[in-house]
Amino acid sequence: MNETTKGIVYASIIGLAVIVVSWRLFFSGGEAALPQRSADELRAVVEQAPSQPNVQSSSSSSSAVASEGGYRPASSGGSSDDSFVRDERIDAIGQLGQLRDKKSVPVLLQAMEDPDPVIRGKAAVAVGKIMKADFYFRAEDPPKRRAEILQLIRTEWERFRAAGFQ
Repeated sequence: MNETTKGIVYASIIGLAVIVVSWRLFFSGGEAALPQRSADELRAVVEQAPSQPNVQSSSSSSSAVASEGGYRPASSGGSSDDSFVRDERIDAIGQLGQLRDKKSVPVLLQAMEDPDPVIRGKAAVAVGKIMKADFYFRAEDPPKRRAEILQLIRTEWERFRAAGFQ
């Protein structure tokens, strides 16, 4: 097979893959064709215990490194189970934000205290979507600043609930 024929075959395969993916997205309403979960199921996923730094002997690598003001994943090693749970929590938080599920705000506020900055940030975005406000919570901010903003958000949430927002 000459180079021109190989190029045509590869382009055809790529074109077919694009058509299949586009077709699936079109019929799924623009969302990836993933199983849909109820808000209750999503909240249960978010409530799973956050991964703690894996404290092992010095000869083995840990899955996370605690640092001042937060948590950062280690560059290598770690459990794939921890990674799966983390990814599941991140996806569930995003879906709760898209659903704008008001019953999820307390769970999301708790997630905003997670040691993982990605989970904190996703939870803040979800709360912002639900409450239709940006409270300027930044996952990378120092713990004291995050605590102050989180208290402000909790106060505002209680005010919304008292006004019948839920």
